[in-house]
This record gives sequence, structure tokens and C-alpha cells, in this order.
Amino acid sequence: MATQQPPYPRFPIAEVTTEDGTGKKVFTVTVPWGTYFRNLRDDVNSSPIAQAVVSTPSAGASASIGTTTIVTPSSDGYFIFQYYAAVTTPATTGAATSSLTTTLSWTDSGVSKSKSFPAMTGNTAVTTDSNDYLFFADGGAPISYSTTYASDTAGQMVYKLFGVVSSAASA
Repeated sequence: MATQQPPYPRFPIAEVTTEDGTGKKVFTVTVPWGTYFRNLRDDVNSSPIAQAVVSTPSAGASASIGTTTIVTPSSDGYFIFQYYAAVTTPATTGAATSSLTTTLSWTDSGVSKSKSFPAMTGNTAVTTDSNDYLFFADGGAPISYSTTYASDTAGQMVYKLFGVVSSAASA
């Protein structure tokens, strides 16, 4: 992806020139602005586009989340799954550790696949985890996620989860 450079305000967006013979004024885009617009098009064309977002309720979750469809893409392509998880309320009664495992599921060339990310472990309000994963998915087949919650004292640890599926490139 090209690095987007902002235009320099000291440059005018266009130059006025006069055509030879006719004396007609012509407005031509200046080189810095032409470069900016060319790079902007390249940056937009190569940038991931968010397909869908998932998140726990604002109060958080304190149990596993079953398989939940994030998006069903309309065509085959490469996608990026990114997520952020955090403990919002630690377990208090007898809980030494709690863990949360996030799993992504999809279909690639007709074959069901899944990726379980490393468990987020800990029982403090500063416990967090994030990850991103590139994968190929079939159009018309759901892309899903789930979580597996474990704690010494069930239901006490509360966590939040935010995830997004972005389109990286079409097949």
C-alpha cells in the first residue's frame, strides 16, 4: 500500500496557463496535488473494508458465546479477522485464574475450517488480548466466531469482546 502523503497547503490546487494562439485560459492540476490524488486512489483501493463488527453487550459477558455468524460474504475472497478482549470485572470468590478463548470459523474451498486463538488468561482488570488473522473464505458461507469461558468460579469474571471482519482482497 502506498504511503499517503498530505498535500502541502502552500501549493495551489491548479495553475492557470494560456494556450498558444488562442489566448484561452487553461487550469491544470499542480504536480503535488496530482500525486496526492493518485496516491489517495491507490490507498483507498488497497485498504481493507470492514464487512461486519461484533461486540458483547455494554454490560459485558460472563459465559461462553456459542457459534455466532459475523458475516456471510457475497463472494470468495481474503478476509482479516481482528479482535480485542478485556476483563472488565475480575472474579472475586476463590478464582485464581480465568480464561477466554476466541475461535473463528469459516469455509475455504468447501472445507470447514477454524482457528482457536491462544487463551487470554488472568483475573485482573488489566488483562487484555488482541489478535488478527488473514484467511480465505468462500462466498455464500458464513464467517463465525465463538468464545470459550473458563473460571474457577463460574460466571464471576466479566469480559468484553470487540471483533471485526474486513475484506482484504477479492479472489
